[in-house]
Amino acid sequence: MTNLSQFIDAIGNVVIEPSDNKYEYFFRGENAFYSTACLPNLFRYSTGDINDNIEFESYYNTLTLFPEEFKDLSNLDILCKIQHYEGVTRLLDVTSNPLVALYFALSNKIKFDNTSQA
Repeated sequence: MTNLSQFIDAIGNVVIEPSDNKYEYFFRGENAFYSTACLPNLFRYSTGDINDNIEFESYYNTLTLFPEEFKDLSNLDILCKIQHYEGVTRLLDVTSNPLVALYFALSNKIKFDNTSQA
């Protein structure tokens, strides 16, 4: 595929018109090739057994460095925020919107021109 129209044509019949479809689809846009596709970053670079201390240290260090940022959040919300800022978690980002996944898949290849005027 080389353009957005081809992408939409390829997924459109299945995803964009799901009224006859009994399945719900989820997508993940990875901007690099990983031999461990669809694996949370906590496990992605492991050389053996995952040590829960890695996740705990990331969680604890984040809360220690930015207590005000996380003080009123649930544990899940804290992990989501850590994930959002590319911290180490066992969460895996997925979306039901294929265009969102496409954006993340291409995010390191997209160049924005901030010089254009609105």
